Formats: sequence, structure tokens, C-alpha cells
Amino acid sequence: MKGIIPKNKRKIKVNFPHLESKQRDIPIIYIRYWDDTVIYVGESVNFYSGRHLRYRCRDYPDSKDKTNFVRILNAPSDTRKRRKWEAKLVCWLNPLLQKMNMYINKADLDYQLKSNLKIVKRLNDIKAERRITTDLNEFLEAVRKYKQRKIKDPNVSSDSLLHNFDKIKKRKKCYHNFEEVPSFGKDGKFFPVSKKTLDLVDKAYVFADTRMRRIFKEWKDDEHDR
Repeated sequence: MKGIIPKNKRKIKVNFPHLESKQRDIPIIYIRYWDDTVIYVGESVNFYSGRHLRYRCRDYPDSKDKTNFVRILNAPSDTRKRRKWEAKLVCWLNPLLQKMNMYINKADLDYQLKSNLKIVKRLNDIKAERRITTDLNEFLEAVRKYKQRKIKDPNVSSDSLLHNFDKIKKRKKCYHNFEEVPSFGKDGKFFPVSKKTLDLVDKAYVFADTRMRRIFKEWKDDEHDR
């Protein structure tokens, strides 16, 4: 049986203000909750558009997308400023349906505040761990290919191997300086990470450095044999 609206709910009494056609819109930021859990943070150019009262926050079904309480905040009429504050609230409240990394740049947080620094460190830790894992896997793959090729050609180039090792070495240096790895000639941006992540990066570097020292020794032994 299809869902139907009960008869006693088919008439809805509303109490909109008597706004003139030239009346300015009332911009808002809204926070949707399910009990005490923040579900979604959004913004609207006009409170009376009813955007904050949508049945779902998203256009597709999601079991987490449910609301039983909405908090309304007055917001700047300037769209850029309003969306900046929306992004700040996403970072501060960490809504269930939104990812902070999609809003962190727009939020332009003040990292002099410990609470904001903690937020960005948490996001950067995820990025840093993923990147160093990728670098290490690519280095190990370069080692494997180098050894395979060296069997056929003792004079095989080691450029790819050295390049992948240098990536790990450079990442270690930059992260300890709380910087992104520079790219396309641009300086690395501020990139703070936690001590736990720095320890992980150090372990990856020590592992790669040990492998490279072993390979360097093999090179010297080969030269000596010749």
C-alpha cells in the first residue's frame, strides 16, 4: 500500500509575516540534529524558502539522514561570508553527513587557537599517513623492478629507484617542518601533523633508508668484483 497523508494533516496552518515584494531576504545558517547528534550544517539565502525544513538533507536515501530538531542562526547576507561561517561550523561540529576536508580551506580557521589546530592536525594526519603509505609502496615496487632488470642488465639505470627514495626523504623533511611537499615550483603550505604521524613517517624513512644502504652495498660489491 502506498504511503498516504492522513486526513487530519492535509490542512496546514501557516503564519508567514506579511512581507512586501521588495522585502529583503532573511539569510540563515541552519544546524540539523537527531537528538544530540549534529547531522548536517547548511545555509540559505532566505529563511522563508524552507530549505532547512527539507525532509532529507541529501537527494538520495541514507539511513543516517534524519532530523528531529533544527537550530537557526542569523547569518551574513554576503554569500561568501555566509558560506565561510557554514564551513567553520562544519569543521567545529563535524556533522554526521559531511566531511570536514571538503570545508577546511573555505573555513579559513585561525590556527593560533588550539582547538582549530587540533582539527586541522586530525585531517592532515589522515592525508599524511595515506601519502607516506603510497610513497613506501611505490618505493618497494621500484626496488622489485630494479632487481628484476638488474638480473638481465647489470648496468640498468637506478633513476626510478632513487627518485622514489627521494620522495620519502623529502616528505619526512617537510612534515617535520610542518609544511606540504612543494609542487610546481610553489612553496609548501602550512601542514601541521601530530607526533604520532611524524613517528610513522620516520619509521617509513628508516625502513627505506635501510633498503637503500643494502642496495648501495651491493653496488660497491659489484664494482669490487669487476
